[in-house]
Amino acid sequence: MNGKKGVIIGVVLVYIIVGFFAAQYVAGGAYFVVNKTMPADIAIDTWMRYWEAYGDDPVQRKKLTMAAGIGGILVYLVPLVVVLLATRGQSRSLHGDARWASAREIRKAGLL
Repeated sequence: MNGKKGVIIGVVLVYIIVGFFAAQYVAGGAYFVVNKTMPADIAIDTWMRYWEAYGDDPVQRKKLTMAAGIGGILVYLVPLVVVLLATRGQSRSLHGDARWASAREIRKAGLL
């Protein structure tokens, strides 16, 4: 594995781990929003605490599941789509495609 590939793999692994906690945080806030309340005192474990407290209630379980989905989509799927769209397409050269003209091209242009 070369250096660039190793760095990319390392960054992705760190993002997955940090993203898990970010998704938990976003899911906690999303749960408040889904319940039409003002998000207050959100922490990384907010969603988990509400899951433990209200996970048995079918209505709240649906809202908690929706909040977890929102957190996962916002943290993992949206950045993935942005990166894929940004790296898609033709790569443009940094300084154009300048090169020295060949003798044939000079004659064809009538410069010689």
